[in-house]
Amino acid sequence: MRTGAQLLVDALKANGVDTIFGVPGIHNLAIYDALVDERALRVVTTRDERGAGHMADGHARATGRPGVCLTVPGPGVTNALTAIGEAYADSSPVLLLASQLPSGTVTVDREDFHQLRNTEAVLASVTQWGVRPARAEEIGQAVDEAFRRFETGRPRPCYLDLPMDLLSAKVDRGILAHDAARNRRASSVLPLADVRRAAEALMAASRPLLLIGGGAWKAAQSLRELVELLSIPVVMTSAGKGIVSEDHPLSLGDGWMAHQLGREALEQADFILAIGARFGPLTTSWWTRRISGRVVHVDIDPSEIGKHTPASIGIVGDAKQVAEALVLQFRERDVGGRRPWLDVVGVRERRRAAIRLRAPDAVATLEGLRRVLPDETLVFNDINGIACWGAGAFICRQPRTFHYPTGFGCLGFALPAAIGAKLARPDVPVVALCGDGSFLFSGHELATAVHERVSVVAVVFNDSAYGTIKADQGYRYPGRPLGGDLRSPDFVRYAEAFGARGCRVDSVQKVPEAVVAALEHDAPTLIEAPCPQVLPPWIEPEGGL
Repeated sequence: MRTGAQLLVDALKANGVDTIFGVPGIHNLAIYDALVDERALRVVTTRDERGAGHMADGHARATGRPGVCLTVPGPGVTNALTAIGEAYADSSPVLLLASQLPSGTVTVDREDFHQLRNTEAVLASVTQWGVRPARAEEIGQAVDEAFRRFETGRPRPCYLDLPMDLLSAKVDRGILAHDAARNRRASSVLPLADVRRAAEALMAASRPLLLIGGGAWKAAQSLRELVELLSIPVVMTSAGKGIVSEDHPLSLGDGWMAHQLGREALEQADFILAIGARFGPLTTSWWTRRISGRVVHVDIDPSEIGKHTPASIGIVGDAKQVAEALVLQFRERDVGGRRPWLDVVGVRERRRAAIRLRAPDAVATLEGLRRVLPDETLVFNDINGIACWGAGAFICRQPRTFHYPTGFGCLGFALPAAIGAKLARPDVPVVALCGDGSFLFSGHELATAVHERVSVVAVVFNDSAYGTIKADQGYRYPGRPLGGDLRSPDFVRYAEAFGARGCRVDSVQKVPEAVVAALEHDAPTLIEAPCPQVLPPWIEPEGGL
């Protein structure tokens, strides 16, 4: 006989899960009991459920595999909501395992302990799918379905709502031989006719542009070949940074192009091939950018095609498969002698020079970090006066190495996500760039890093304020400050109180050398640095750059 909780664990293992982040409580103790003797699954106890969600997200971003977090119902679910919302906005595959009241009482408003009315409705806005199994025997199938959705569609979070009586129920194991591949649907057939049409249109274009988003990271090798075969300029969104190296001679860099120097390519192109990109607010300057060229839009999610920008050809499919098919099209053609229509390096350097004028300390700090950190380093960011310039100033040469909470924009993402990533990839450096305001949203997770011996490096840029908002407020409402100033603790002593290493530098330009020194320590390190305030990059002062 197996309990429902043991069936859950069996299914998670069968789907390749090796780490679970969570907080124990009375409703999920059956799951913890099922995990006690499971040496193949690491259980990381976090200091709240939001931290568990962000760590699962960071784990997923570092590996490309779904991350898993575990909560109690009620406050456990609502605490995790922000992290799940961030994962949803950035299309990160996170599975939320939410334990639940006994089956017969879930929908009865008894004001029971941890009861949350309409859990499904609460989670619907931040997940792509979820289910509450009606019988213990259905738990394994529910796990499989979540992983099928991660693999075959847009990898947004899923949840399982697990009544505690089902977790404790006994099931005859003889009828439950688990096969994680069962009920997997075949991948959709690639629309080769549309791929050929896209190739013909690309060949006919005189000013073609490739726009790459985070959904195309698995297609990196083919996309690099496509860029070089066709000498086509390429722009990447923040999530797509590094799919083509940002110092490649055909790379225009990141698509945070809120200023005129960054608009040239998208506005002048007569053909845009967009792969795994959403034409979201940052890429399109909040949908004000003029895009008059013909658009071919490739995305795994059919609802994204044409959603923000009309598409001449829409291709629903896996980015890797489509990119490989396009490369095959051009290998068979004579495409020699093509030259880029745009002075790519010139535009890129003018943009960097303009950014340096706006935020010299931020750019110098980020350039210094790039010089000292290996290309495979994973950098996790909160929104702060330094990191918000990272999309344009920090050069990425490998995909999925720069993570910024672009969509949901929540504070407190960087540290716990970095902890989850470092647990997944102990072989690479992992750095979190935080502000003094954002860090205290989740700074208590230093306790988790110390307990788990996670040698993550957190940099806290301290301006005694919610700095980017204070600067924004001062620009929009001059002379009327309110709410932006903060009184923060001594961050070095704060870190040391948890048992972490703490140090302080007196200039942001000393941050890179402090980070290098911190990477030599086999323990979490916090570095506090001053942070000069400048207008954030989403504000274009009068007169532009």
